[in-house]
Formats: sequence, C-alpha cells, structure tokens
Amino acid sequence: MNVFCIASSFLFLPTAYYALGKNQLLYCRLFQLLFLTSIAFHLLPSLTAFSVADKLTLYSIVAYGGILFYQGLKRLPATTTTFLKMALILSTFLYVFYVFCIGNIWSTHCFDPNPVHAQLWHSSLHLASSIGHTAIASL
Repeated sequence: MNVFCIASSFLFLPTAYYALGKNQLLYCRLFQLLFLTSIAFHLLPSLTAFSVADKLTLYSIVAYGGILFYQGLKRLPATTTTFLKMALILSTFLYVFYVFCIGNIWSTHCFDPNPVHAQLWHSSLHLASSIGHTAIASL
C-alpha cells in the first residue's frame, strides 16, 4: 500500500471544490473521480481495472485542462496577473512532465528503484497537478 500517494490524493479535493465554486461542474466531477480512482489505484495497484480507470480520468483532466487553458489564453487580457497564472500553469505542467516522463526513461523520480523515493516523487505530482489545475480553474 502506498501511504504517501493515498494521502496526497486528498489534494485533488480542494481543486474539485474550487472548480465547483467557479461553476465548472465537469472539472469538479473529474477531480472528484480522480480522487476516487487515485485512492483505489494506490490501495490496490495490481488491479488493472483501477489502473485503467485512473489513467482515463487523468487523461480526461489533462485534455479538459488544456482546453480551458487555451480558452483562457485567448479570452483574458494581457495583464501581469494573467501572465503569472499562465507561468504557474506552464511551470507545473513542465514539472509533472519532467518528473513522470523523464523519470520513466531514466528510472528516477516516480520510477526510482527505492519505493519510498518513488512514492514521494509521485506525491509531489499530486501537489503540482492540484496547484496547476486550480490555477486553470481560476482563469
């Protein structure tokens, strides 16, 4: 059982409820679903159904977040606040990409042979994703 990743899955709930407050119901539901699939996957990672459900939810959030980001980019005025939000969103996206994808290639970060290190890195993805998607919801 992956205690760090189960605990960090709770970081998806504030993002869900922030989206709800912004009347973004689909984004809210996707993050609520991600919370559930993430907990299920980290409790029982050997069950393929949980892995598939978690990945599908994750890909849906990435796609929908990308759409919201693009719409915000087109719609919002060029202000310092907008620039800082966009920089935060891009920074968290690049962080997640690096830690997950590059880590997979080099067997580091989330794919570190030391399971505690891998869990901590994966938990950091939960945090970065929550921050980035909350910023997207604020656009």
